Amino acid sequence: MKKIKSSLEIALERVGALQTDRKELEKLDEEKYLKAAASLGSSLLEGKTNKEQIEESMGRYPQEIRQKAFHVLANRLVEGVNLANTTEVLETITFLTDDMEIKNICKKTLTSFREHLDRLKKKEADLQEKHSPILKEKLVNEGFRGSALAGFNISGTKPWREALNRFNNDYQETMMAFKKQITRELSPPR
Repeated sequence: MKKIKSSLEIALERVGALQTDRKELEKLDEEKYLKAAASLGSSLLEGKTNKEQIEESMGRYPQEIRQKAFHVLANRLVEGVNLANTTEVLETITFLTDDMEIKNICKKTLTSFREHLDRLKKKEADLQEKHSPILKEKLVNEGFRGSALAGFNISGTKPWREALNRFNNDYQETMMAFKKQITRELSPPR
């Protein structure tokens, strides 16, 4: 024979089911915001949004989800960082966080990146200055005159390729160190 449930037992079962449903809804709601944060990261990497728009969007997220959403966004940015967007990615992460450790990692990486770029630009200017007279003389000897002698492209020269390789190696080292440090800092919050 079946046991007849009391009103209290039935009510407790319904409350338990409601609590389970509420937790599932909260989890689904959180997932929605985390997907949106990843999408914002992708949009920044594609040049479709900027750090101010991201801040505005994430400012509308529920307070209890913002930190996790920032971590998802920052991880997406770190995954997509490249030579063309390094400055924007580092400045965006710095702009969106109050975490001083993350800010310091980004600042240190940005400083290093800019130093590498400055060295490359200086090398380019030095090579341009060094190779221009030599190339100009060769062209004059071959009969070229006037605007044909204006400016030279050093991109095919061995010293320039070596300088680019050195820059790329320095950049890769800097980014590997950055990714290692920032990934440790962005480990999922508990």
